[in-house]
Amino acid sequence: MSDPTISTFLLQHAFETSPGEAIAFDADTLRIVLTNRHSRTNLQYDASELAGLTLADICPDHDIRDLQDRLAPLILGQVASVPLTLTYRRKDGTSYEAELGLSLDPGPPSVVLAQGVDATALQSARRAARNAANTLIDAVETLPDGFVHYDKDDRLVVCNSRYREIYTLSAPAMIPGATFEDILRYGLANGQYAEAVGREEAWLQERMAHHLDQSATVEQLLTDGRWLRIVERRTPDGGRVGIRVDITDIKRKQHQLEMAAETDVLTGLLNRRGVSSFLAAAAAELTAQERLAVLHLDLDRFKSINDALGHDAGDHVLSEVGDRLRMHVRHRDVVARIGGDEFLVLMQTRLTDEQLISIADRIRHDIARPILYRGRQCLVGASVGVATWDLGSAHSFEQTVSDADIALNLGKRGGRNRSELFCASMRHGTVSNALLAQQIRAALNAGQIIPYFQPQTSIDGSRVLGFEALARWQHPDRGLLNAATFLPAAEEAGLIPDIDATVLTQSLGFIRTLVGAGVDAPKVSLNISSAQLADATLHPRIVRQVEAFGLSPAHLRFEILETTLLDERAAQAGETIQNLARSGFAIELDDFGTGHSAIGSLRRFPVQRIKMDQSLVRDIDQDEDSRVIAEAVIDLASRFGLEVLAEGVETTAERDVLRALGCTAIQGYLCAHPMSGQDILQWLKQRNALPDRSATMFYNPNLASELQRKAKNGP
Repeated sequence: MSDPTISTFLLQHAFETSPGEAIAFDADTLRIVLTNRHSRTNLQYDASELAGLTLADICPDHDIRDLQDRLAPLILGQVASVPLTLTYRRKDGTSYEAELGLSLDPGPPSVVLAQGVDATALQSARRAARNAANTLIDAVETLPDGFVHYDKDDRLVVCNSRYREIYTLSAPAMIPGATFEDILRYGLANGQYAEAVGREEAWLQERMAHHLDQSATVEQLLTDGRWLRIVERRTPDGGRVGIRVDITDIKRKQHQLEMAAETDVLTGLLNRRGVSSFLAAAAAELTAQERLAVLHLDLDRFKSINDALGHDAGDHVLSEVGDRLRMHVRHRDVVARIGGDEFLVLMQTRLTDEQLISIADRIRHDIARPILYRGRQCLVGASVGVATWDLGSAHSFEQTVSDADIALNLGKRGGRNRSELFCASMRHGTVSNALLAQQIRAALNAGQIIPYFQPQTSIDGSRVLGFEALARWQHPDRGLLNAATFLPAAEEAGLIPDIDATVLTQSLGFIRTLVGAGVDAPKVSLNISSAQLADATLHPRIVRQVEAFGLSPAHLRFEILETTLLDERAAQAGETIQNLARSGFAIELDDFGTGHSAIGSLRRFPVQRIKMDQSLVRDIDQDEDSRVIAEAVIDLASRFGLEVLAEGVETTAERDVLRALGCTAIQGYLCAHPMSGQDILQWLKQRNALPDRSATMFYNPNLASELQRKAKNGP
């Protein structure tokens, strides 16, 4: 059995050395009966001083009656303990708060034991925590963006007012403890999310997957048109915090920039980039019963408006054409400007090929109506290529745009102001022409493009009046090729100026040889293309080349097609023709009678000779209409004081009719076929038109190289 003296000692020792404050006081009088060392130290009293004090003395700020009321349940045995916070005053007058637990020793006498700790630091920490929490709440509330916090079980902890404002239709479900999925479903049921309409469950699964991906950033469209950027990150305890940023303005500006990037500034139509976007969307929407129709338009005679009236007039015409095109399409169709004077009309349609061509024709006729600009009438036309694509097509829908372009070019080649429907054989021809163009470039570099010369004689054949230079291709595998086999491909590839330049240089060498051989004033006629005539540097280059070969302008005639004078570049072409004529070069009008401005051309340009087209000469001895037209042409030329040369004369009967009508010069197989320069020398010798001393003389290759260098670089 333990010693009670020892037990009492141990209890006293435990009370005295307790780490917290311990004060025992009389339950009735509140007189302090016992204190431990920790309380004495904190209060700054020794034991004897405290023994004479009451609880009211060391807690002067407390209402004693209130304190007694708080002790009553403990004294009456109604509770085992009472928690209480008291403010103790030290001996030096300072105060501190102590958090206490009160228990009763029923006595007698009844003693209350108050055990606790100095709560000053704790209270200060709590106040700091409360202040920090309030500051955090204030900061979260003042955020311009929505803020939300979900715990590790994906239940709502807190969200700010902005978050609720953003999700107005979902806000009633934003109750602390509600799960993220529950809130989403509430929003879906109330139409919160525009992107989810019609696919709610699939959208929900996608959104939940993004939510669970802690690094995911999502853009979300709401039904009120606002766009949000959602950024969510996992917290260390497994919860999630998220920010909702309103990016509506950014999206709007982004859309404006995209529209600007896909829109033609002048007309407001889509540009080529915009067409690509439309095609991708249209292909995705196309049904099995529909197809995509592409109408590719190129304006005719547009450049002449720029040249004559200025670029402001040209811009006005382009804008007006865009407006007229809009009138021919439905809201789901698209009009685009993809180049200077090129437009596309893109249609999702069930129309037949014939109906599409009919629409193309209506568009052409509409564009052909006069366009007024500052009191002036601007007249343009249009050529249209049409191609279609459907879900069963073997090629891509982008290829359809190229197909329409192919049809357009082929239509223009056959004559402007036409509508042409694409067919597969056209693509084959285009590919073949592209390959042929590559071979022509190589042939030019290899010197395989050469001139052949066809004699031009008096009507009775007694005199040689000159020669026409005709391009030929000395193909290494296929032999000598006629111009008709390669010039169309060369024209499409833009190689005609290179061919013309090559023929000119070699023709100058041929003329120099004829002069050296004793031929009296030889003349060579050269075709000159629209593309070259539109080059303002052509005239000085030709003059420099002729001088470099030691020749004069009197040795050359330049044949101009009537269609050249109708070309959009006619203004510059006319100036070039005038400059050539002023320098002494002869100008003759080729294929006379096949164009639309023959008589006007005779009045406006310094033409010295006209070449009557072979279509009027062929079978003229049997075709009365051809004879009547030829007679009118010859009479017209006579009235203008011009020479007439009939080309394509093949029979003596044709020649005799022409002679009877007053024609004085001819060219054709009846006189001679086109020949190489060497063969021309032999032909001239056989006609006794070449002195014997020079019968074997011809072009010196070394001299030719030197002269060509001078012609290129100048004397």
